[in-house]
Amino acid sequence: EVDTKWKAEEEAKAKEEAREKEKAEAEQRARSEAEARAPGKAEALRVALGSAAENPFVFSMAVNVMEKLLSAGSGAVTELAVYTTYLQEHTQHVKAVLVTGERLAAQMLGADMWEVPLSQAVAWAGGPGTADAEVRKQLRALPLRVEDWGDDDSAVCFRHKTLGEYLAARGLWRWPGKGLEEMRRVFSKTTPNVARFFAAMAGAHSDDFRDRVMGALRTAACSGDGVVASNALALAARCRCVCCEFDMGDVEVCDADLRFLVVSGGNLSNTRFTNCWLDGAEFRQCMSHKANFEEFSGDGSRLASASRDKTVRVC
Repeated sequence: EVDTKWKAEEEAKAKEEAREKEKAEAEQRARSEAEARAPGKAEALRVALGSAAENPFVFSMAVNVMEKLLSAGSGAVTELAVYTTYLQEHTQHVKAVLVTGERLAAQMLGADMWEVPLSQAVAWAGGPGTADAEVRKQLRALPLRVEDWGDDDSAVCFRHKTLGEYLAARGLWRWPGKGLEEMRRVFSKTTPNVARFFAAMAGAHSDDFRDRVMGALRTAACSGDGVVASNALALAARCRCVCCEFDMGDVEVCDADLRFLVVSGGNLSNTRFTNCWLDGAEFRQCMSHKANFEEFSGDGSRLASASRDKTVRVC
């Protein structure tokens, strides 16, 4: 029994290594072909993308939509623009397909399972009243790797994990703000890449749109659910937005990157920040009776200080 389990694990590992090798080779071929077709434009794209071009997958996507990207001017060529343009072109600008991708990505992110059986992908991606056959059709239009579309046990994953993380971030921006269960699903988990994409989207939208999304983050942070609040605050911190009048009393915020978070006029009574990254965070004019900022730095290397104006600064 032990030998059988060991063999299965070794076979799965070898299969994953072969898949990664195939993916890397395909990306390299795509990049080489694009550079051969238009070496001048490929170099201009590389310069415009800067450090993002060092990622072979990002650059491979960029060269596939090179004409579209460069037509907007080199200043408009960003990593976010590459993902947005690539997915729009890949899905032929069909919004329903992207929404299906958002649902699948959000569920994969929440479960921390970026490869699932086809049957599970269909269940996760389906919306209310959407027929099974329609969901499968929309999944086929997404940039997914599937061994056999006719086998429900076939493994399904995005061609690159960051495509799923981009779609998860896009779904956060489109979150309707209806119901705690939906909020828990959307804000159940985040990753550095999701937060990075989310912040880039914040910078690319109008002030009115950002204000609307900050309203959604406020609702999530004030939900009383520690996990939801932790992830909502992490996204707000990454956007460098001032969080006004957030009511987080009696909530435990855990394992969140809250560097440079600014909360103004909030309620932090009995709030606990446990194992959080709070360098440079500020809590201005907040009610902070019995708030606990100590556990995020058990060794005492970082301390929270309060002043008479009810401002807490973490240094």
